[in-house]
Amino acid sequence: MGGILALANIAAEPLSELLESFYKCKMERAEEIQRHLVPAIKALKKHCGVAGLKAALEMIDNCGGEVRSPLLPLLDSEKMELRSVLKKTGLL
Repeated sequence: MGGILALANIAAEPLSELLESFYKCKMERAEEIQRHLVPAIKALKKHCGVAGLKAALEMIDNCGGEVRSPLLPLLDSEKMELRSVLKKTGLL
């Protein structure tokens, strides 16, 4: 089992708790965490993958930096929407 999870870059603690809950057969808790993170997952997908992830990292830890060409950074309106989602999910 494996995967590359963009969300793990900004939500390591809740994802770790989700996995631990799953392995301990605490499915209700695991599902609760997953449902709570769905808006962040959707926001990262919506906002152009790498550009969205770098913007989120910049907002959370001031370590995302700028995207390199040919990628374009998020628009200010996209950043505001992403910030709102990160706040709503408790990641910011």
